[in-house]
Amino acid sequence: MKKMSRVILLGTIMFTMGACKNNKTTTEGVLAESITNESSITEVAESSSIVEEVESGPIFVGSLGTYEFISFEQVTSHVGDLQSMAILMNYTNTSDTQQNPREAFITDLVGEQETDTTVETLETVTSSDGRIPLDYSNREAVDMAEKNIKPGATVEVVVAVQLIYPGKPHYLRDLNTTEIDNGSKYEKIIETTIKEAPVQEENSLTSLENYNPLESYNSLQVEYARILLMTGAIDPNSSVIYIAHEPAGTPISTYSSGSEEYPNDVTILFGDYSASGSITYSSNGDGTITIYPVPSHWHQSDQSPEGYRALTQEILDTAQTVYVDPGDDTNVINKIESVDFIYQ
Repeated sequence: MKKMSRVILLGTIMFTMGACKNNKTTTEGVLAESITNESSITEVAESSSIVEEVESGPIFVGSLGTYEFISFEQVTSHVGDLQSMAILMNYTNTSDTQQNPREAFITDLVGEQETDTTVETLETVTSSDGRIPLDYSNREAVDMAEKNIKPGATVEVVVAVQLIYPGKPHYLRDLNTTEIDNGSKYEKIIETTIKEAPVQEENSLTSLENYNPLESYNSLQVEYARILLMTGAIDPNSSVIYIAHEPAGTPISTYSSGSEEYPNDVTILFGDYSASGSITYSSNGDGTITIYPVPSHWHQSDQSPEGYRALTQEILDTAQTVYVDPGDDTNVINKIESVDFIYQ
């Protein structure tokens, strides 16, 4: 009987080893795969994520959907020299409710770049804020990323993140916070390039006259600093400025179903505490912004849905469109260097 058991056990082991040899999926340790796109891409998928090898690239499974990555393209904004990474993918909504692919993406994944001492979160680009060029080849997929997708449906979308340091690697990482035994995370490394400005033949005097001290700074952070200096809406002593973006159609107040909605994409800047102040605005792409007078607290006497509808309609009616004052370059640089910009 013991001899028979040993024979069965040996046969089972040999069968299992043969099966593992023919299966590309590794269920323990670290699974390393390399795929070739236009950029050099290194992928490491660990036990906290599910990755399947397919012709068009790996599939990441998150809490709100699956993301089948097709290609990565570094693009330049049509309103400046901002560089973004456009990620083309097939998104499948695996949840029980409708999902916005871009919002699902930033729930499941985060884009990051690193310096010698910091890890910085990359801001997700919206379809209408000018950072994806107008002549981008797949605008339909860009727009689809802002639609509400039914449970079980699969759509081709483009989600883009703005690069802070072109030329440094862009890390795409699992944002899942569920604790696992070894604490491992999914990670994809996407190489980026520094796109050189066109060479201009000009004498040294002309070069000096055309020198712009703000060229070496992130263009969006220049915008934020100018708006902070122009409006004074946030405590100037605040050492941290948080940045959040809401797409058009988002309720102005989340406290009541009676709230009106933003007609355009908005940016919200705010300090460490509610008392530090905040400002909510839309960029119009022509040097102007529309400022919405959104209160930091909703303490109106009428807390009914009708009360919220009336107050949020008043916010829309009293919104002001103003030109952004470029201000003094030195003051703008000092503001940028005196605060930490943290993207929500």
